[in-house]
Amino acid sequence: MRKYKLTGCFVDKEQKFALIHIYKNASISMRNVLGMRGKYHEWNDIKDSGVKTICVIRDPMKRVVSSYQYLLRLEHNGFINQHPIHITKDTNFFKNRDNPIKSFTQFVTYIEENGFYDAVTLPQTQFLSDRNIDIDDIDEVFVQERIDNDFSKFKKKYKIKNDISTDNISDSKITKILNDHISTNPQLIFKINNLYKEDFIMYYKFI
Repeated sequence: MRKYKLTGCFVDKEQKFALIHIYKNASISMRNVLGMRGKYHEWNDIKDSGVKTICVIRDPMKRVVSSYQYLLRLEHNGFINQHPIHITKDTNFFKNRDNPIKSFTQFVTYIEENGFYDAVTLPQTQFLSDRNIDIDDIDEVFVQERIDNDFSKFKKKYKIKNDISTDNISDSKITKILNDHISTNPQLIFKINNLYKEDFIMYYKFI
């Protein structure tokens, strides 16, 4: 597995909360609602300040489909060394993107064989382990599939004024095609389960 050293966090202006940023897990929505955009700090500079830690976890099956679609859009995410667009352009899964089932299968095989070459494909647990923490160290854990309900409770508990707004820019038609394909393909399910086994263990603790 490629080591990215993702050691930062996003902090609000009052430094009440530190968001452990996990790619493809409602990060922009959380940063927007808590006023954290642009406020990136090293975790080691924040961890002993008394700040409340928060993070969002996501169904690993849904996240891998989202990560795949994100990479096909060839977006820069601000961390150029962790998001090598030039590599994506040369992959078979990118070249075959007009055939989603074939392309996605090639994508899963590619990350299996190339050690999560892109930061958005990393297991969610690595975003914690790189900071020498685990999910039990996080004060408030949100599950993306019920983010509205989880944030509503969080908002009431901490007297937050704003409501969270989530945007999903993945292609819903492609998402359905891939979800349907995965659900009927035991070999693909096995591969994804094996790649993200720690994430599945973590996720099922909260649902």
